Amino acid sequence: MNIDDTSKDCPMCCMSIPATARKCPYCLQWQTKFEKLTHHPVVPVVVVGVLIGIYGLTFAAVMRDTFDRGEPFAEYVGQIEVLSSRVEFGDAEGGPTVAVIGRVRNGSDVDWKDFVFHVEFQDAGGKLTDASQEVGYYEVLPA
Repeated sequence: MNIDDTSKDCPMCCMSIPATARKCPYCLQWQTKFEKLTHHPVVPVVVVGVLIGIYGLTFAAVMRDTFDRGEPFAEYVGQIEVLSSRVEFGDAEGGPTVAVIGRVRNGSDVDWKDFVFHVEFQDAGGKLTDASQEVGYYEVLPA
C-alpha cells in the first residue's frame, strides 16, 4: 500500500500506479466508475442505436405523412359531383397544350383539404393514350 500522495494502488491488480492515472498501465483497468462506463464497448453501440431509432421514427413519420391516402373516398363517391367539364387547346413554347377545365360540387359533410384531379387522355377509338401522374396532368387546389 502506498503512503505518499504521488501514487496509488490499482484496485484490480494492486500494482502501484501514479495517483492521477485514469487507467492502470499494467492491467489496463479504468480507475473510476465513470471512466469504466464511458469507455465500455457497449456505449457507442447504444448511442448509434438510439440515433438510428430516432432517425427511423422521424423517417417513418415523414413517410406516413407523405403517402397518407387520406379519407377513404368510396363512401363519398355519390356526394362529389362533376358539374361541367370542357377541353381547351393552346400553344406553349414546348408545343401544343391541352387543358381540361371543370366544376365540381362537394355534397358531403366533409371539408376536403385538397382535391387531386386525374385526367385520362384517350384516342378516337377509346384507347388510353396517357394517364401519367405528372404535374401537367393534375392540379391540387385548396378547398
